[in-house]
Amino acid sequence: MYFNTAYPGAYNAAVKLKGKHIKGSPFEITVLQKLRYKAMHKPVLTFESEGCADGQLSGPFAVCTNDRGDFLIADSRNHRIQVFDNRGRFLLKFDTKGSGQGQLNTPCGLAIDRTRGHIIVADAGNNRIQIFDNKGSPVSAVGSKGSGEGQFNRPWGVAVDEAGNFAVADFDNHRIQVFNSDGVFVDSLCFAI
Repeated sequence: MYFNTAYPGAYNAAVKLKGKHIKGSPFEITVLQKLRYKAMHKPVLTFESEGCADGQLSGPFAVCTNDRGDFLIADSRNHRIQVFDNRGRFLLKFDTKGSGQGQLNTPCGLAIDRTRGHIIVADAGNNRIQIFDNKGSPVSAVGSKGSGEGQFNRPWGVAVDEAGNFAVADFDNHRIQVFNSDGVFVDSLCFAI
């Protein structure tokens, strides 16, 4: 959940599973004022170039690594995923903007399904999850715009477990949806504030 730090204070947040409060819900959440952090130490690797050419980023939103140690970055404003080696050198991209199979519109989250080697992308602008192979070729897509089971309203993030099941942060529907490794809806967790 995201809380605007411009409005610090105490809030109640209810979390329900299948219409029933989970243990301890509703929770009291204290929102603190925005903290300013100083650099703790020097970065090991930096991606500094802004733009739309290969290797440049505009609105990087999520990052993950594959088994080789390559960095995959959801380059949201360029509507693409870029892959860099562990030294920051550009390797490849998949970047056709649009709504067709394999096309992206504001990717905001990504994760690696290590059981299959697939790249799972939260394609927020298209209200779906897209699954790509490790070379960036489309494998399948899950979901459509809406609020029903398996539908999304700006999927914002994705996480994968060791069996290939994945959970999606369905931002404007205020819930987490869970899918099995074949992309079949399993369950959802709803959040109410």
